[in-house]
Formats: sequence, C-alpha cells, structure tokens
Amino acid sequence: MRLLATIDRDDPLGAPLNVYAHSLQTATRVLRDGGDDELVVVALFHDLPEAFSDNRHGLLAAELLSPWLSERRRWILIHHEAFQAYHFRNHPTCDRFARDRYRGHRYFEDTVEFCARYDQVAFDIDYPTLPLEEFAPIVTRFFARERPPLPPLPD
Repeated sequence: MRLLATIDRDDPLGAPLNVYAHSLQTATRVLRDGGDDELVVVALFHDLPEAFSDNRHGLLAAELLSPWLSERRRWILIHHEAFQAYHFRNHPTCDRFARDRYRGHRYFEDTVEFCARYDQVAFDIDYPTLPLEEFAPIVTRFFARERPPLPPLPD
C-alpha cells in the first residue's frame, strides 16, 4: 500500500490516468461488482510493477503476491499483459492477438473477463473511484489470512 501511494502523482505517460489512479479504479470496479478479497488485491496491485520496470510487470506483480494467490489469479496476473494487447487495436508495437496462443487454457476466459470488465475500462477520468484508504481493510484481511500452498509455476 505504501509503495502504491508513492506513485500517486506519477506522469500518466500519455494515458488518461496514471498507474496509481488506474489501479484504484480497477480495484473499485472489482469491489463494486462484488469481487472477493483476492480479486480486489489483484486488481489493486496488477500494474504496480510498471512504476519500477518496463519488463513483464504482470509476472513481477504475480511474484510479489504469489505466496497468497490462488493458481488462477496468479495466472491472470502473469498473462494479463498479453490479453490487454487485444484492446490496443492500433498500437504499432502490440500484437493484438497475443492472447490467442493461450486459447484453450483453463484460465483463458477468466483473464479475458478480468481485462475486459475491470482492467481495460479503468482509464475513465470521470469514474467515481474510491481512495486508497478504502482498500486498507481488504488488503489487511487478505494478507492476514493463512497463506495457501504455493501454486505450481505457469505453463
């Protein structure tokens, strides 16, 4: 939470919102949709590594959170970058269909849903986003629970 708070004034680098505001909006959307604590935490921290790395931020987020994540949510975090590319239709450096190589994987549809329902739409400057402190009880509760066994490495 402290690390996320440090990027609240970062440059959005051409996007409508910076990573901080995007992360809060993604988590707000999950919470308002009735998502469980794990999904709220995933949404809140899914892009945080973009603040300190250009490379594989989904994998870095998954590694930071993996001792507490289910296999499904870990897979979503690791692969959400490839799935988000689908929404960047005209970006010259993105393969819009990168997600297709995972078609048939048991978490494919979960990742499509996360990106379409929560991540991709969370760049709305007019959306009533909750402040970071609203997520503190959820984050505290999530990390206070007993850690599940570590999931296997993704395929």
